Formats: sequence, C-alpha cells, structure tokens
Amino acid sequence: MRDVLTKAKALLKEYSLCDRCLGRQFANLSTGLSNLTRGRSIKVLLALEASQGEGDLSALRYLARTGFKPALLALEKMGLAPPKREACYVCHGLFGRLDGLVNKALKLLEGYEFKTFLVGSRLPKEVLEREEELRRRFSLAEGESIKREVNRLVGKKLAKVTGKDVDFRDPDVTIILDIEKMEVEVEVKPLFVYGRYRKLMRGLAQSRGKGGERSVESIIGEVIRRKVDGEEFRLHGAGREDLDVRTLGPGRPFILEVLRPRTRTIDLDEVEGLINSVALGKVEVHGLRLARREDVSRLKALSQYLYKTYRALVEFDAPFEAERLKAVEEEFNNIVVRQRTPLRVLHRRKDKVRVKKVHYVKAYPRGERKAEFIIKCQGGLYVKELITGDEGRTRPNISETIGRNVVRMELDIIDIEGLE
Repeated sequence: MRDVLTKAKALLKEYSLCDRCLGRQFANLSTGLSNLTRGRSIKVLLALEASQGEGDLSALRYLARTGFKPALLALEKMGLAPPKREACYVCHGLFGRLDGLVNKALKLLEGYEFKTFLVGSRLPKEVLEREEELRRRFSLAEGESIKREVNRLVGKKLAKVTGKDVDFRDPDVTIILDIEKMEVEVEVKPLFVYGRYRKLMRGLAQSRGKGGERSVESIIGEVIRRKVDGEEFRLHGAGREDLDVRTLGPGRPFILEVLRPRTRTIDLDEVEGLINSVALGKVEVHGLRLARREDVSRLKALSQYLYKTYRALVEFDAPFEAERLKAVEEEFNNIVVRQRTPLRVLHRRKDKVRVKKVHYVKAYPRGERKAEFIIKCQGGLYVKELITGDEGRTRPNISETIGRNVVRMELDIIDIEGLE
C-alpha cells in the first residue's frame, strides 16, 4: 500500500485528478471497489498522513487543488489559504456529463424492442493522449482505460433503467456515445430470417432492379419488413437463377436481412402464410426460421459447393439418334467441367476459367429433336452453357456430345442443398 500512496502522491503533485481518474490508475490492485471509491480512499489516506504530520504537508495542497473537501478543511483549520481549484487533467469533468448522454440514449431507444445491448464510445483524442502521457510518465500498467470506464458506467445506468442485459458478443442494439459532441447513435442489429423459396413462374427476377420491379426479393422482403417495422431489407440467396428459370422442388435457400427492425418478436408461421397469399402463385416460401449474421456468409460460401439438380427440356436444330443420349449419360458421370465465363455475363463478370463437378446427367427422349435432361452438379456451374457449349467456352458440353446445336431450352431447378 505504501508504494500505491507514494505513486499517487507523485501523480497528484504533477496533475489535478478527480477521484475516478485517480482510482482508475490503480484499478487492478483491488477488487470490489469502484474507481470513484478507490480514488477517494487513496485521497483520504494521503490527507490523514499529511494532516497528522506523517507526510509532506504539501500533499494537502495537491489534494485541495482537486476540490477534495477534507484537504480543504484541513488547510482552513491550519489557517492556510487553499490553492485554486483545477479541473481534472485527464477527463476535464466529462463524467459529470454522462447522465445527459444516458437520457439521450433512452430517448433514442424508445420504440425499439431489444433484450440485450452494448455501449461503445468515441472520446476526444486529447483525453486519450493525456491519460497515455500520465501512464507513461509514471509507469502505470495496472489501470483501467477511461474509455472502458465510460462504457461500463453508462452500461450500468442503462441496464438499471431498462432492465435489459449487456451482451459483449452479439447485442440487439449498440449505443455509441460521442463524448466530444455530446451526441448518441443507436445501431440496431438486423433481423435475419432463413427459409426456402420456390419461384413458380418465368420472367421474375430474384433481386430488385433500379426501377423497383416486382421480384422474389420484394415479395418476401416487404412482408417481413412491415411485420418488424424495419427500414430496409436485403435478400441473400444460395446462388441465383436466371430470369427465365423456375426454382421448384424444395426451393432455393435464402436469408432475408431486415435493417433497423423496431420489433424482434415475429410469428414466422403467420409470415409464411402472408407471403404465400400476397405472392399470388408466383413465389412460395416455407421453413422460415430466425438466423444469425454469420449464416449469411456461410450460405454464400457454401452455395459454390452444394449440389444442385436441374431439369432441362432442350430442342436441337436437327433430329438425333437415341444412342446419343446414352453417350451423354456415360460421358457426364462424375466428371470435371471447365468453363470460361459465359459470353452472356462477360460484361459484368471477370473472364476466368471455373472448374466444376458434374455428378450425373440423366437423358430422356422427348421427340425427334427434343430431350429432357436431369443434371446434378456443383453450385456455381453455368448449366445453360453446359448444355449449349457457349461457342466452345465450356468443355465438355452436351450439345457437342449430341452433335447438334441448341435452338430452345426451358430450365428448372428441382433441388438445392441448404443449411438445414
């Protein structure tokens, strides 16, 4: 304890420090005490030591300079004039302004449903620099940072008023304090809903365009956004289908992200029914459940590897022999296909070679010039180009094996692996 008092007296000789900023420098030396109590206790011991003649009387002046009343009274009792009071060198009185920020935060939180929160702060650069200078000069490694104390104090106040819990890992809302500007921002964690959609018609895009055309994203997103009173939404799909392709079977896995939702409690069975009713047979959803932020990146990453199964009804430019279909099944059985970026997307995708796996192709005759193909392949493979060859940019390809060119094609996705 003697070392603490010696270092504290040296600190106060150089700097006027409030109780919190003094106690914070020795935060790790004792438990169960607040920085306020710790700092005040140190000052009490220094004042007792000085007033009883056991220490340097000048310590009373250092203490009185901080506004410490026992030191002021001791000097008055000795008939000595007190020094001019100085603001705390580190915080400049910012702890006295925290209640105002708490009130602003509570006002901003009105109307938001949340169970957990976290407080963060932006402190003026000069405040952090002053504390760093003080610690460097006196080799103080055992203290708590002022930023951490601010966050903790405001967090305790908000928890007491709201009855909500602090969550350091994944809070529903994050309150950001700007100490210099005395402003508060509230960041609301998005709401994520996982499910599968079936696109039952051709000509419907997955994502909204600049013109706001009706899409899978808008049909699903608007219903969920309204239910949770969110500001905006985004659909993250496990890949995407072309405008003229249907998604049937169990459907395509997706995650709908709603930004700044005011409500977090949602009846997903009810939402599922609402989406399917307003979609008017264009889209169906099922299996809705709440998801997490990390599920979005996982869904996108896995979409390149999960297997997808397609059904293609293809018309060729001339009749072909039935044996050609058997040749297709034999050639496209657990093989690797090399694809250069298709000509149709080359204007927006980098020209590179993709290596993808085809698990199998089942081929069925549907007329002299028509055939139906069931294709199971790795996600990310361009199936249209697997069929047409894309002027030789995809090798091998079905058109080359058949020996005919494709003149018409209807493509459906009938199965996609997901996160279930």
